[in-house]
Amino acid sequence: MIKKNQLFTKICCFYKKKVDKKKHIQLQKKMIIIANNWSWPIKNPNIKNFSRFQTNNQHGIEISGFVGQPVFAADSGEVVYVDDYFENYGKLIIIKHKNDYLSIYGFNESIFVKQKDKVYKNKKIAIMGLSSNNSVKLYFEIRHKGEPVNPLNLLPSLKKQT
Repeated sequence: MIKKNQLFTKICCFYKKKVDKKKHIQLQKKMIIIANNWSWPIKNPNIKNFSRFQTNNQHGIEISGFVGQPVFAADSGEVVYVDDYFENYGKLIIIKHKNDYLSIYGFNESIFVKQKDKVYKNKKIAIMGLSSNNSVKLYFEIRHKGEPVNPLNLLPSLKKQT
């Protein structure tokens, strides 16, 4: 959920700890169908260096890149957050997609979108920047109804990427 007040923007994500197995199976089937809609946020057929990243509340992947490398929207949606309020992510973009999905892009150097912009899949939204340890990479996360989803389950296989 996104709430805005006069001082700053907060992002809060709520989820149930107890998982209903039947609903979980239905969600997995739905995710497989939706998986065809997503694309990698970095256009490089030689993506080799990415890692699953899960510490504290971060549940995404970090994709290595080079200074000035473009970052693209992984699917069409509306930009709901652009700021550097969350120190762990640097300059951050959050896009709201259909079916209650959010995609999160962190460690950006330059950002080309603003809040409430409509973006289409593969639209250039930013340029990759430095992470907290001064390496060039993109932090990428997908959430469904506030709950983290493994992006590797939704993104096309690297062999198919063009």
